[in-house]
Amino acid sequence: MKRLPLEPLRSGRQWLTAGQLWYIQWVIKNMGVIQLKKSIHLFGLIMLAGLVLLSACSSVEEKPSATSTAETTASNYTVVEDKKFDNTEQKQVRVVTNEPNYEVVTKAVMNEFKNQNLDSMQLFIHAAASDGEAYGELKAHAFIAYTSKGVGQVGAEKPNTYKIMVAKTSTEEVTEQTVH
Repeated sequence: MKRLPLEPLRSGRQWLTAGQLWYIQWVIKNMGVIQLKKSIHLFGLIMLAGLVLLSACSSVEEKPSATSTAETTASNYTVVEDKKFDNTEQKQVRVVTNEPNYEVVTKAVMNEFKNQNLDSMQLFIHAAASDGEAYGELKAHAFIAYTSKGVGQVGAEKPNTYKIMVAKTSTEEVTEQTVH
């Protein structure tokens, strides 16, 4: 490293004294050491954080969710109405089920009708009927899109997806969930 002369240098309008000049030379000479120490500390902190994150993530055991266990069992539903609209590839289906997980029923019905070249389907999920009626109270309304044309018809996000609207019986509100 080249040493600066000890005579005062002119910097802008100020003259540098010998002490200031010595300090500048010392900082320039030791800059690499200071940077190395900082980078070693930073590298150590990053490694420690990575180790903590890795140990925290690896100790969590993944339990099967209720949805995945429910999907393995056969969904119990009965189709009570199957109406195809004229001149379109749309269908309206009503099912009766006691299954509390409407997502399982929707997936099962979607798979049952997937080979019928439909664009979209409206699925009405009802409770079990009483007093000789075909179906009971409406529990959920699912919109199933099989094609890109069906996406526009039912308001889904992409083909082969569905959207479920669940009716809450106590307040008559409707909640919406979209599943891919």
